[in-house]
Amino acid sequence: MSRSIQKIFGLAMVFASLLFASQSVYADSVWTAYTMVNSPLPTDYVSGIDFDNNGNQYVGTTGGGMVHIKDSVWTVWNQSNTGVPINAVRLAVRDANDTLWLGAASGNLDSSPYGFGVARLNPVDSTWAMVNHGIEVNQIVTGIIFTDTLRYVSTYGGGVTVYSDSGWIRYRYTTRTEFRYSDSSLQVFDVPPGTYLPSDYIRAMDKVDWNGTVWFATATGGAVRKIGGDWFTFNTGNSGLPSNQLWSIRVNQVNGEVYFGTAGFGVAVYSCGNWTVYNSSNSPFTNNLIASLGVNPSGDELWIGTGYGVWVRENDGDWRAYLPEVNNFIWGEFYSDIAFDSIGNVWVSAYGGGMASLFLDSIPQPPPDSLEIDVNRMFIFFYNNRPKERIFTTMTVTGAPEIGYCDTICYRLESDAGELYSFSVPFSEFRSWDPIGDRTTYRYKHQKLTIFLRVRNDDPSDIYMSIKDMDAGMNRENYRDTLTVSMSIGDAEGSVVIYLVEGNQMDVTELNVEGEINTARAYGFFRQQTTDAFSGEVPPLAQDLNLTNYPNPFNGSTVIKFSIAEAGMVDVMVYDILGRQVSSLFSGYLYAGNHYYAWPAAGERAPKSGVYYYRVTINGRSETGKMMFLK
Repeated sequence: MSRSIQKIFGLAMVFASLLFASQSVYADSVWTAYTMVNSPLPTDYVSGIDFDNNGNQYVGTTGGGMVHIKDSVWTVWNQSNTGVPINAVRLAVRDANDTLWLGAASGNLDSSPYGFGVARLNPVDSTWAMVNHGIEVNQIVTGIIFTDTLRYVSTYGGGVTVYSDSGWIRYRYTTRTEFRYSDSSLQVFDVPPGTYLPSDYIRAMDKVDWNGTVWFATATGGAVRKIGGDWFTFNTGNSGLPSNQLWSIRVNQVNGEVYFGTAGFGVAVYSCGNWTVYNSSNSPFTNNLIASLGVNPSGDELWIGTGYGVWVRENDGDWRAYLPEVNNFIWGEFYSDIAFDSIGNVWVSAYGGGMASLFLDSIPQPPPDSLEIDVNRMFIFFYNNRPKERIFTTMTVTGAPEIGYCDTICYRLESDAGELYSFSVPFSEFRSWDPIGDRTTYRYKHQKLTIFLRVRNDDPSDIYMSIKDMDAGMNRENYRDTLTVSMSIGDAEGSVVIYLVEGNQMDVTELNVEGEINTARAYGFFRQQTTDAFSGEVPPLAQDLNLTNYPNPFNGSTVIKFSIAEAGMVDVMVYDILGRQVSSLFSGYLYAGNHYYAWPAAGERAPKSGVYYYRVTINGRSETGKMMFLK
């Protein structure tokens, strides 16, 4: 279709959209356009626009290299002045070490898909290098993402490669390739088709910060969500996606919604397990090719780059549009990217039409920290003879919003060296009990992670929270005495700094898989209840549990009795003389008072004659008793 025919067709779409829209199209917005005619832009074929936290802007082009803009100074990087093949650049990302990474690929993957891999600019000596190990099978790079410990590189035809400190793994439709740096070992494993990816052609990817979730948009197989080692494919057969042919993807970092742009079927929204599709049949826009997506900093506007015009959907349901024939807006083959800078501008690029910026007078900013976190106790156990760790935490959170079904509760523990531990759990996965006293209790349990929330009925902003993870899998290398606890509940966020001190070497009566008795070095924080001050030592082992069992010795069953002075997370376990766990009588939240548990419990097989130990742990601290079973 020629450009003149496109314009005629575009005008018809404008009039149709004006008839449909409940509000008029914004015709008085003043955009600033940047093209080869009025700026140093080396070509009008702009592939992407990126920003970093230091005020740098990066404009990727097809044929003109990468444009770096800082303080109104434009610098063009291309093969002639860098020595690396970056005349076609799709994206730019800076890592935590201030190293700049470029994805060298063309902007139009349908008509001219080509690329030259990943380029890296060293901040120390300003030298450029290509870093293509792991993506040799295809070097059309469509995405680069960093998590706390990993780097993801997606390609158009070569799947996804994930890099760590020890090596890399390349995931494809039918294979998994693993490479170790230590001995240059490379292994290729055949997998059932679609185990990881439904297609090797990845158009885009995005991530969720708190729990490391990464989303992929494929060209023909739908979308993929990766959480840890779990991969799940969303397609037209098992989800609300209207098409498996995707062009773009964007995660709303504020409310967790995920947006998918399709090749001719509109935009799909995934929110708390529910799907909504916006297309020309139920929305003002009339072009269903969704080439790019953007979310403003506050998360309350979805920007949609179609084949003709950019449309904005606000959370209250209102729409507005920026169209070439109405707003004197830029226009190209499609709108290739939408990005927001830190001073209130939105930037839009048109592939073949340059780029433009618009200052949003009242651009909403992310909500300020509103959660107040008061950590009561925290204990971390680093075991000498096992790969995992344990964490016990109790805290009070105030200023929280009333938790809704779609909200997500996120927790992160980190030092200045990086993250130790985190989780992200949708509130929909918690289960509740009938109110007891003035609070309602909610519990989440998955594998060895248990979370309790006790929410005040008359003031939902007041929450008592306890966390117990018996298999925390922390990054020990990032441990420091000074740690930051961060949380988000829905849109509200907060953080607090605590200081942990080393406790005594603690004997733990259990065996690891090699048969070694575990010992753990404990680090603890304890806020004194009377003075509300930091304690300089880990609190002593509880001596007031009045832990007993009767009868002892016994030949039928015995009753283990104890009392606790304050509510908290409690475990009641039984071990044999070798330290092997033989029974878990209780694991959960208990209120203050006396508690009784019979062993063997109903349905348990009678033990062998001998000596056994029972241990009661409350909020990470333990007391042990000894008993004898006689037949």
